[in-house]
Amino acid sequence: MSTPDTLLQAALNRLAARASSSAIDAAAQLSLLAQDAPQKIRTDLQLFWEEVHADGYSVVLFNSVFG
Repeated sequence: MSTPDTLLQAALNRLAARASSSAIDAAAQLSLLAQDAPQKIRTDLQLFWEEVHADGYSVVLFNSVFG
């Protein structure tokens, strides 16, 4: 193999290694997100319903004062 061919092959090898490493990192991050998702969904839904109840109370209070 000539020098340009060797350099090209070396560059391709490094690109493949970096792509593989990036893919592994992305898969690991996705796995962590998937593990945390159920608790995050529960927490977000709980907060949502607390806000709904608070807004509902505000509407009832407003209507009882000004309605």
